[in-house]
Amino acid sequence: MAFPERRRLQSYNNDSSDSGSRDSPVHNTTDHAPTPARLTVMQGWKRRDLAVWLAYLIMLAFTVPRHEPWNDEAQAWLLARDLSLPQLLSHGLRYESHPPLWYVILWIPSHLHIGYFIFCWISAAIAAAGIYVLLRLSPFPFYLRAILPFSFYLAYQYSVVARSYVLFPLLCFLVAHAYRQPKPRPVLLAIYLALLANVSIHGTLVACLVAAIYGWNHLRPGQTDPITKRSLIPATLIFAASVAVAGLTIFPLPHDLTTVTSPAVTRVLLGPQTTTQYPAWVQALPPSPPPAPSATQIEQGGIRGRLASLPRRLSYSISSSYLIAFALYALVVAFLYARGQLLLLLPLGAISLFFSFVYARSWHLGLIWVTLLMILWAAWDPNADASPGLNLQKILGGFLFLVCLLQLSWTWRAIRYDIDSPYSGAKATAAYLLTLPSNLRIAAFGPESTAVVPYFSRNIFFNQPTAFWLWSTGNTIDIDTPQTVATHPDLILLMQQFNLDYRPDDNPILDYAQINGYQETHRFCGSIFMHEFQKVPDSCYLILQPTGLSPAK
Repeated sequence: MAFPERRRLQSYNNDSSDSGSRDSPVHNTTDHAPTPARLTVMQGWKRRDLAVWLAYLIMLAFTVPRHEPWNDEAQAWLLARDLSLPQLLSHGLRYESHPPLWYVILWIPSHLHIGYFIFCWISAAIAAAGIYVLLRLSPFPFYLRAILPFSFYLAYQYSVVARSYVLFPLLCFLVAHAYRQPKPRPVLLAIYLALLANVSIHGTLVACLVAAIYGWNHLRPGQTDPITKRSLIPATLIFAASVAVAGLTIFPLPHDLTTVTSPAVTRVLLGPQTTTQYPAWVQALPPSPPPAPSATQIEQGGIRGRLASLPRRLSYSISSSYLIAFALYALVVAFLYARGQLLLLLPLGAISLFFSFVYARSWHLGLIWVTLLMILWAAWDPNADASPGLNLQKILGGFLFLVCLLQLSWTWRAIRYDIDSPYSGAKATAAYLLTLPSNLRIAAFGPESTAVVPYFSRNIFFNQPTAFWLWSTGNTIDIDTPQTVATHPDLILLMQQFNLDYRPDDNPILDYAQINGYQETHRFCGSIFMHEFQKVPDSCYLILQPTGLSPAK
């Protein structure tokens, strides 16, 4: 981020007020104990759900130990590890533009001095809890409950990959369960929404809209139900406090922030920014061809470009086929209209527009899929699945099953890839560095270097003041390359990325180091898995040493 893009440097429940295995949005008028036959059926369904959950746990147990976290995953751990809780909440997260929930969760084990090995298991445990909620509480028929956990984002992207988004499915599912309770439970819903609002900005947006819809449904003119304005006061206070926590953690944004990636958002939040100039040492390097577009970003410039890419964004987490994706959206709209719950489209529409006109990367777009499942959960009628004949909900359920079936290939390729190939070269890089003498002076450049540091108990890079990357215009680590190289580091570590044609991107730090007597001696590569690519371009950590010297010297 230190330089512009031209040169890259960086079961039904009789008592509906209680949580049951299958809640119904319709009040039950009888309170009879289930017959023995019905009891047997309910127990059988529970055994099937347990079998699905165990299969999910086994899948995680095979995959998680073989996943190598990349720098965006490691950054959260380093912030939690190296900052006190007041520092984290009042200062550190302003440079991340993230609410605090994920970081607070990581702060606990990191300050109990539990090693980095626990990091991905925390993510896996949260994902497993989300799938348990899905299997235990969702109103979907068993054929859907059995396949949904293995859809790509629930099985891999928001489980094995350890980022704050792993909390999104668990909390969205709990929100949907509380939302549909026949006996309103606004305080419980407010607690779930409060947590969701502190997962990410996307969670804040979705939580605010769900809260508004819930309030409107229960307090609109002519509505008669047991909720009164007075009974909503505690829920409102809980949710408002959570939004305040999220807001106070992020705002006011530091004026030296560099992580607001949309120019329009930057201008609104931070005001006009000074154009970054190329340092003289970069301008003095031999010219190089412009890099190809990023392999991991779904983004086009300008309103026209973003509108043109909107269909791809909307279909990305659903299906590779636009026809299948938009057929599903059409069925969802028709279903919600028939159920009289079109307002539930607001969270889905809002998050889709956010991704279209503010910012989105490939891994963010799965939040559309999770939000879609949440609103379907909130509106689903189990009685329609049990009724004879074909109806709209059964058609929607069958189509949703088809989408999940097609996603199984994504999940299979992701898991097979992560088991057989490195997701990031950071772990192998750290393993190599651990074999070297501990007194070596190692210089590292770019935010990707943070993925190596968690394998050590301290910051091992002498030219970086913190183990985490500070997203500040005052961070001159990359700009100060000539001064750092002039001190003759024993090793230089940097990242080399490859474009869509699998050719290396322009890297002026590498060029400068080579001109000044350093040569590559080791490389450790990995590829972030993206389901739209058969083969994602590599990102490689390069170890450079002075010409003719070995690390031991």
